[in-house]
Order: sequence, then structure tokens, then C-alpha cells
Amino acid sequence: MGNGRVKVGIIGSHSTDIQAASFQIMPHDAEVVAVASPTPGNAAELAKKFGIPRVYTDYREMLKERDIEWLPSPCPTVCTRK
Repeated sequence: MGNGRVKVGIIGSHSTDIQAASFQIMPHDAEVVAVASPTPGNAAELAKKFGIPRVYTDYREMLKERDIEWLPSPCPTVCTRK
């Protein structure tokens, strides 16, 4: 955290556009450095769209990265069902 920004890793690629976009509006506070999704091509597409440098198909591999300091936790679909 030498530059004062929190390094963020995003798990999943569906409905995470909002998260990635939110981090971009506060570039002095946070930086998304990695995204992981098991769905082929989804993480790469999100990374390309938002300039995220690292892409993983297995979130466990992403979690091995020592510089990632925060993983936002989106509510799964089951939380929003009535």
C-alpha cells in the first residue's frame, strides 16, 4: 500500500461492472488489480473493459497474490430472491 491505494481483487464477473466502475471513480483510494471468474472469457472481458491488469479463472490462484488487500463481497443471487 505504498501509494495509499487499497489493492482490490474482484471474484466473479456477472454484475461486477458496478463494482469495477465504482473503484474507478475513486482512483486515489482504491485500484482493482485482479479479477477472477471460472466462466471462460468473462474475467478477461471485464479486465479489458476496466483496465484490470491480472485475470484468473480460479479465484484461489488470485488469493495467493500477496498485494491484494480487499475482496468486495457481492451478495449472491439467492440474497435478492423473495
